[in-house]
Amino acid sequence: MFVSINGKKIHFKRVGEDLKITPLFIHGAGANLNVWEFQMSECEGIYIDLPGHGKSEGEGEKDIDNYSQFIKDFIDTMNLKKVVLVGHSMGGAIALNYAVKYQENLAGLVLVATGPTLKVDPRFLDGLKGDLNNTIEMISKYAFMKGISKALLRRLKDIMLSTKPDIIYQDFFACSLFDKRDDIYKIKNSTMIIAGERDLLTPLELSLFMLEKIPKAHLVVIPDAGHMVMIEKAKDFNKEFLSFINEI
Repeated sequence: MFVSINGKKIHFKRVGEDLKITPLFIHGAGANLNVWEFQMSECEGIYIDLPGHGKSEGEGEKDIDNYSQFIKDFIDTMNLKKVVLVGHSMGGAIALNYAVKYQENLAGLVLVATGPTLKVDPRFLDGLKGDLNNTIEMISKYAFMKGISKALLRRLKDIMLSTKPDIIYQDFFACSLFDKRDDIYKIKNSTMIIAGERDLLTPLELSLFMLEKIPKAHLVVIPDAGHMVMIEKAKDFNKEFLSFINEI
């Protein structure tokens, strides 16, 4: 499905009809909605390609604030009510920023492998400029626990390489500048934080910080999972997610 947002064709998939609550799944840096493929069979909601990602038109956004404004425009254009933002990594930063700035139509948050600040290894930023293929391979290996199948590693790498190099770099640079540590106490919505126990890209300390600062937050730590927790432990992730949605 496509919808026009600010003159751009934006691609999304809708799973389920007549939803009382609408989960809106937001992917991470350089990725697209296919990172949620193991959720789509069980978890109703809307899965979106951000501008310039997947099948969506555009050139991405230069910072997290602009991505959050895009999400607001999408919600308004689609006339969505009672939205639960489900954000992975950069998508979680977008969701956090949205919840700090806007409260309209927001019923809750699911923050996956993310944090109120997202440090980016300088090797990634340098490599994305000069050695894209090898850098994406390195990022993919960091994103999963050791021992993950070569097929899943290849799948993530292919997803990221389908995005324009300038947009991938722009996303990671936007993450490197993101910092809402002083603001997340303002979030009043029910919030579930999902962390992979062995996440090397967004360490557990970031989830613990959010747990302490967001008034209505609770934390789920999934063992034997890394940054791509929704892929590595899809059954556990989906169970926790659906339980949270049912509570709301």
